[in-house]
Amino acid sequence: MRCDTFNVLIDGLCKNGMTEAALNLFEEMTIDGLVKANRFSEAEVLFQKVLEVGLEPDIILYTIMMRGLSDAGRMNDAMNRERHSSRHSML
Repeated sequence: MRCDTFNVLIDGLCKNGMTEAALNLFEEMTIDGLVKANRFSEAEVLFQKVLEVGLEPDIILYTIMMRGLSDAGRMNDAMNRERHSSRHSML
């Protein structure tokens, strides 16, 4: 999807009172981009902020993190993320 498509989606969600869904979409896009750029420490910081503000990461966000870590050869980190998602009934 193009960036302007995401902007329209986020704007529409906000205008319809679905701010949590808008935040989730924005964070998923951002974390996905950071992971694809091998910027895992920044992706992890943003992921932790998601948790700190009380948002519950969805299965897509956990999958983005685990796949990126796995592809980078960071299997222990990927497995730790999987254990965390299991504790939150995501997988």
